[in-house]
Amino acid sequence: MSNHKAVLIESRDSNARLYTAFLMEERIDVIRADTSNALDIISKETPSLVILGVNFTDSESIKIIGHIRSNHLPILLIVMTNHGEVDQARNIIKMGVTDYIEKPFNRDRLCLTVRNAIEKHELLYPKLKLKESFYGFIGASESMNKVYEIIRSCEQSDASIFITGESGTGKELCAQAIHKSSKRSENELVTINCAAISKSLMESEIFGHVKGAFTGANTDREGAAKTADNGTLFLDELGEMDLELQSKFLRFIQTGEFHKVGSDVLEKVDVRFICATNRNPIEMINQGTFREDLYYRLQVVPIHLPPLRQRGSDVLAIADFFLKHYTEIEQKNFKAFSKDAKFRLQRYSWPGNARQLQNVIQNIVVLNDGTEVTLSMLPTPLDVTAQDFKNAQPNNVTVPIENVHQTSFTSLSATRQITQPMSPTEVLPSEIVIRPLDVVEREAIEQAIDYCEGNIAKAAALLKVAPSTIHRKKKHWH
Repeated sequence: MSNHKAVLIESRDSNARLYTAFLMEERIDVIRADTSNALDIISKETPSLVILGVNFTDSESIKIIGHIRSNHLPILLIVMTNHGEVDQARNIIKMGVTDYIEKPFNRDRLCLTVRNAIEKHELLYPKLKLKESFYGFIGASESMNKVYEIIRSCEQSDASIFITGESGTGKELCAQAIHKSSKRSENELVTINCAAISKSLMESEIFGHVKGAFTGANTDREGAAKTADNGTLFLDELGEMDLELQSKFLRFIQTGEFHKVGSDVLEKVDVRFICATNRNPIEMINQGTFREDLYYRLQVVPIHLPPLRQRGSDVLAIADFFLKHYTEIEQKNFKAFSKDAKFRLQRYSWPGNARQLQNVIQNIVVLNDGTEVTLSMLPTPLDVTAQDFKNAQPNNVTVPIENVHQTSFTSLSATRQITQPMSPTEVLPSEIVIRPLDVVEREAIEQAIDYCEGNIAKAAALLKVAPSTIHRKKKHWH
């Protein structure tokens, strides 16, 4: 678990410190409060949980419970009762308290109760998990939260970072986030795209050159290494670098020293290195196009950016962001997506990832008018030509899929009510990526929950499983 806050209201300081230590091990951000200031803190911090050491003779404790429930706040309540007060605790469950725990209790008992409450919170309020932004990133899926945690962990470090991920997943954005959150943020982040610069000029781009070093070198030139001194040097698509230059670059990483092209003067800088590639570095090593020693020198902290198709509700958060952005630029009136358009956006496999999604939303805004993005506005390859999706009914779920373009086979198989054999042209994309069954199962469950706006019973009916199965699966994931 992560990215959840809990307000802890406990009168005994020794108990509060102990409970806080327990919860911090679960990566819960604990905020201490007492009954006199709890409502102010709850209003300011908007926690997921309030853990209340309830005193049934104290009207303030009951007032806190009543305030949260009467205002329909998206907060779950756990009460801690003294021994012998279980009957009173059971009574206040009727007031909307999520669970109670009887003192004295051990770490495991408290953490289990909190984990169950967090799981319930995520089912009841899935949309509240989405961040506005994390250094430019949009979304708060589990896979992205892991990326955020790594970036946070590196804030005070100068360790080299190696980013991998498909094209369009945000590798440059990740490098910017690492730099902005680091102690070098006040200095330069210098970016070189190794795939966009010819091999003959790459050494000069990195190390600079002196006048007359080669044809066209009419003046001295500082390279990226010097410009990034005391800052960060980001080399995108590092695997495209020539092997001979890789050897010189390895020495530069090890010593911080280099020569400009055409110069005998040794220069030294203090640079933090971030590198990225959309290819598999191990395969490049095996193919002899990438030095193994350079890879392991750079891969001190690896970060893998997940493809958009594995990020669940992040698709809609990113789509909303771009819709607002391009609506303002184009001076249009779009406010939101229709329910069916949202469902289609989530079911598409997004081979071009966030970059493709950005282009799709820009296309919609430029070519259409209105306040709501509907299915008919979606461009190729999302423009399914059949009738709109039906409102979900537990025993009658039909998703039309005629003329689907580049749609994920796993997505179709999870949503279509099969009444006749599917022809290859109707279903199969030009390239099928086989993914692990547990990943496909999780995506199907999460998408069903999103489509049903958090209603587990309805999602279970669509998936034709028992609600308890979904609860058990989510508990297993956590």
